[in-house]
Amino acid sequence: LPAVNIGILRARSFLPSDVNFTVHYADSKCHIGVGINEAIKLWYAGKVHVFFGPVCDYAVAPVARQTRFWNIPIVSVGAMAAEFKKFHVEDYPTLTRAGAVDFTVFSALIHKFLDQFKWNKFKILYEQQGINVSDDFCKIMSSSIYYTPSNKRKDYFNLGDLGDLENIIISEIGIGYGVVVLCASADSVREIMIKAHELNFDNGEYVFLNIDLFSSKEDSEKPWYRENDTTERNQKAKKAYEALMTVTLRKPTSPEYRNFSEEVKKRAGNDSFAYGEDEVNSFVGAFHDAVILYALALNETLANNRSITNGTEITHRMWNRTFEGITGTVSIDSNGDRNADYSLLDMDPHTGKFEVVANYFGKDKKYVPVSNTEIHWAGNRKSAPPDTPKCGFDGAKCPPEKPFPEYGIVIIVLGSLLVIVVIAAFFIYRHIKLEAELAEMNWRVRWDDIMFGTMENDRKMRRQGSNLSLTRTTNGEACAEGRVLIERSD
Repeated sequence: LPAVNIGILRARSFLPSDVNFTVHYADSKCHIGVGINEAIKLWYAGKVHVFFGPVCDYAVAPVARQTRFWNIPIVSVGAMAAEFKKFHVEDYPTLTRAGAVDFTVFSALIHKFLDQFKWNKFKILYEQQGINVSDDFCKIMSSSIYYTPSNKRKDYFNLGDLGDLENIIISEIGIGYGVVVLCASADSVREIMIKAHELNFDNGEYVFLNIDLFSSKEDSEKPWYRENDTTERNQKAKKAYEALMTVTLRKPTSPEYRNFSEEVKKRAGNDSFAYGEDEVNSFVGAFHDAVILYALALNETLANNRSITNGTEITHRMWNRTFEGITGTVSIDSNGDRNADYSLLDMDPHTGKFEVVANYFGKDKKYVPVSNTEIHWAGNRKSAPPDTPKCGFDGAKCPPEKPFPEYGIVIIVLGSLLVIVVIAAFFIYRHIKLEAELAEMNWRVRWDDIMFGTMENDRKMRRQGSNLSLTRTTNGEACAEGRVLIERSD
């Protein structure tokens, strides 16, 4: 690899002059058997003092188990699975992981990002061979994220061949999950997001967190754009990517790295693989830094009069070390694992470019937002959406208010009239009943039947021999008619 050769050139500048590097290449084909077979052949020929690689997890595991018996250091920029950390001491004591990706650390990082926005539920959608770095990269990555201990509710789904995307998105995300973690190829992610836009999953209630660790700076700026696609589909993709954020390795920005990229591309010009990107990704730079890490440890070992064949000594001198590599500050912890830095990217909807909005520094384990930047949430939201959609992509959880039906109005009017009629009938009935009761009162004296007497009438009544009594006279029809005579004095 060009990156390894460039690293050797730099190492020669500080190693003793009698130290010479002879490089032997072998292809593990990412196969569990082929990798160990090639390693055995090189060891048997007496040509090995250090192994750089394999990279693929399936190939590096048996080689790293065997090197402990050969007492040979093995430095890999792969070996990403959680098992390498969990069983490091017992099974892989001479393995140093100088790559920037450790699935255990990365899974903890994903949970750290989710904690920042108070998301406690998410769905993982992955494409088994999605990121073409090693076999089953996304499958192993997704499994690591899923099985990371946490109090979060989570689930994962294998996208397969992306068959019926509409049905997959509706059934696997639907109205149950507002946060989706994607691990797939760049083209597959784009197809998923275009379909998500067509189904209204970019309405501001959903967030897609895309794992894209190894894309170059140029490719990660506008991942939604394809020169050979239609304007309509590019615009759909751009709109959909407003709901997507990307987690990637922190990109080196130094002039030294730009020069390194140019040198790698120049050296690769005659190889079967050519770099067509602006800068090579950090994964390539990690090979260079792996060589420098070993050379620094070797230099110290020789300075202490120890043998170049003492693999355990050299391995331990690579651990607990920090130095400036081509990818930036390289920090190896006490377990022989690199502390990698990551970035969170978000798209500016005005420029259509993804930019860094936060960084995660592995050595300090800190999430640090970038000053003077902010996350642009889809749907013109001012803050992160909840982890469960409020209304859903189709509004099923928030049905619109239906207009009051006409038959309801008729019922209310008729009901009101009925109440009025009942009340009126009640009062009329009471009035008639009261009148009937009064009519039955025969003893009642009407006002106009009352006669007020005078002194003169009183004397006349006395002459007739009538005191304080009612008598029948010629003029006494009134008494017969039930009139009452009341004496009145003048």
